[in-house]
Amino acid sequence: MNDPLSISLWDKIWPVESLLRELVNERVHYSAYRELVQGILLKEGFEEHHLSLDLKTPEREQELLDTFCQSQNINNDSTTLEMYLEKTQQTLDELKEKLFFHYRVDRLKQLIINERQVREAFLAQKSHRDQVLFQLIRTKSQGESEVLYETIQSGQSDFTSLALVHSIGDEAKHGGVVGPVPLRALTPKLGETLLKLSPGQVSFPFSMENGSFLIARLLRFDSAELTPRLEIAIRDDLFESWIQKRRLLAKAGANF
Repeated sequence: MNDPLSISLWDKIWPVESLLRELVNERVHYSAYRELVQGILLKEGFEEHHLSLDLKTPEREQELLDTFCQSQNINNDSTTLEMYLEKTQQTLDELKEKLFFHYRVDRLKQLIINERQVREAFLAQKSHRDQVLFQLIRTKSQGESEVLYETIQSGQSDFTSLALVHSIGDEAKHGGVVGPVPLRALTPKLGETLLKLSPGQVSFPFSMENGSFLIARLLRFDSAELTPRLEIAIRDDLFESWIQKRRLLAKAGANF
């Protein structure tokens, strides 16, 4: 078994200290230094929150392995698992070590970033995540817009047909349909107009800063929800911010 303070590459054993010195001499150590600082900050986090190696039990190792195999659609039998390990060029012990490391990092994230912080971050970002699906008829004159609006309201023609013929924007090719797009990606005036509409409702013509006139029809408003996947993504972002703050507080530097 290799010395834990060494790295095996191309059938050669590299002692970590001499390897780092060689990277420094060749001026290719910068990414390694960043990862080293990251490791130190994680180590301190593990110690502060009592996530020691004592958590590593045979039962937990097996549970993590079972969960991993299920997520990767790997039959947890010796043959299939060995094929996966050979393909990824790692041993079973190395895989178990990685899984336990990620388990500790995930536990650290949950302890540092609580549910209240995740929800507050979600609510702060919600308007950026809300999406709308709508239709537009874009014209050059107010008079034309008002005539088209009255045509729709009287039932003489439908919105889609009029958009295909009269809208001067790219949306005309799709019957005026736009989206779904994030609400915040729209101009404030268009976004505010859509928020006042119910699905299927058509707005009165309104002018834009570029001189064009719009008629909008809301098709669907998709309000962002805090799904488990989104919760993980937000927690990851907040944890990365925590790491960056710790890095600044540590005044991380190196005498290279």
